[in-house]
Amino acid sequence: LGNLIKIGSFLAEVESAARASSTTSWLSNAGDCDLVLGLRFLLKKAEVCHVDLVNSKLLQIIPFVKASGADYERAKFVETYGEGGKSALGVVEWVDRLKQGRDEGVTIEDVFKGTGCVDEVLFSTASGGLKFPEVFNMDIGLFMEAREAAKVSGAVCAIAAHLRSTLGGGRGIDEEDARPLVELLRSSRIAEKDLMATCWRMGEDAAGRKMSAEEREALKGRIQGCLDKTDSVAKLFERRIVDWFRKLFLKKKGGKGVVPEGMRSGLVGEGRGRGSGSGSGRGRGGGGLGREEANKLGLGVVAGGLVEVGAGLKEAVDHMWSVHGGLLEKMIE
Repeated sequence: LGNLIKIGSFLAEVESAARASSTTSWLSNAGDCDLVLGLRFLLKKAEVCHVDLVNSKLLQIIPFVKASGADYERAKFVETYGEGGKSALGVVEWVDRLKQGRDEGVTIEDVFKGTGCVDEVLFSTASGGLKFPEVFNMDIGLFMEAREAAKVSGAVCAIAAHLRSTLGGGRGIDEEDARPLVELLRSSRIAEKDLMATCWRMGEDAAGRKMSAEEREALKGRIQGCLDKTDSVAKLFERRIVDWFRKLFLKKKGGKGVVPEGMRSGLVGEGRGRGSGSGSGRGRGGGGLGREEANKLGLGVVAGGLVEVGAGLKEAVDHMWSVHGGLLEKMIE
């Protein structure tokens, strides 16, 4: 027990103030603690302390990365694909397609961020022969995640609309009601009985009444149509989600961030409160970015998920342009 108390005292000294309170509380009652539980607690605290120390190092190097990171990325791109990116076949094909349908009244930046990133990459329906633009080599996972989120979100919005139309009344369907359906549609295998049960529960909870057998039967075909994209309402929401991503990508950045939102720690960074980080990855959390527009487009039941994935992808798109925008402008002219 004495050794555990020594370890706890050391952790309390090196932890950030936000983390140390629980360790201090444990130390004050350590005389009566169970040795096994005490060891488990301190091991967990040591792990959290390690994360804090790593994050503190990241805070120190962020200014250097911001100052020279773009130049480094450009240099590595030229080293890999040659001057002018001529051997980056995915980028060359991407630029050629954008040249064909380019509107002269739109800025080159907006062409790449709007048509280029939304229509030609995120929602591309091209055959498998099309190569992914190499300027997004580090962000393919983000695009695939956003594409899946868009697919699920469109189906959920359409199903919710059909449920409201059929059941009427009640308080309406919100994000909390829709969450079980979102989670189910994200799973790899979906049993029809589970799908229908989740939809019935979502509709009945919002309407405040049970559905009749006739209502359920009428909705089954519509729900299936929402999943296979043959339903007209589902197609409408699909177009709205594409429009939402386009507006999100074209929105100019406002304010300035110093610390990535995804950094979880008890440390207090410049301009941030304690524990304000959430999620992980570049720009996660997004601070409600695009939520108002999502609500305007009738996407409120999935706004939270769209905002989360959209914020991370917008950061990737903005970063791509800040690094490679000059090269892409020369290639398209």
